[in-house]
Amino acid sequence: KAWEEAINYCENLTLGGYNDWYLPNINQLYSIIDENKYDPTIDSTFQNVVSKSYWSSTTAASNNSDAWEISFENGSDYWCNKTYVRNVRCVR
Repeated sequence: KAWEEAINYCENLTLGGYNDWYLPNINQLYSIIDENKYDPTIDSTFQNVVSKSYWSSTTAASNNSDAWEISFENGSDYWCNKTYVRNVRCVR
């Protein structure tokens, strides 16, 4: 999903009887990285993870057209244009 679609998707998600989901910020995504793992580099508590890039809700300070993402292949972060398609991990 593109960034704005990702935000809307999470905000409109009803899952497990909950409807208070949102797109996590970059610090929240960092908190679920497990640096002792690779491909995917994510805490094993989380299921259904692909080793791809996931959007955060954090806009890049240098350019409002970009947002931060984390790759769960290796735990690295990047910023990219908000029109790019990335994966989504909603939190509550």
